[in-house]
Amino acid sequence: MATSQRSPSLSLYVANIVYGPSTVAYGFLVMGDVWLALVLYFLCMSAAMFTLKLFRTLNKWPTISKIALFASPLYIASGLLFPIDALRYWVVLPVILYTGISIVGGVALRRTNIQR
Repeated sequence: MATSQRSPSLSLYVANIVYGPSTVAYGFLVMGDVWLALVLYFLCMSAAMFTLKLFRTLNKWPTISKIALFASPLYIASGLLFPIDALRYWVVLPVILYTGISIVGGVALRRTNIQR
């Protein structure tokens, strides 16, 4: 009996290629490794944009998913503002906000059943 394999959903790709690496890049920024963070972020965004063409259906995405996508550059910029030298609660705030937005955005994207 042959089983049909479904291709991974758009939400899975977006979570693994866009939302997740943004958080890792933020961590590198806070630890002071700016070049590694920026290279990781731009490689992942370039892969999502050009190789995987994840943003082809951006106009069909739910609003919260778009907000999470467009918040990632602000998230990365906030990592430049909060170096590890000034470790305070403010460093954790962007992590909590972005993680919450990206989880809700990923769930909303999954519910739309948009294929890439």
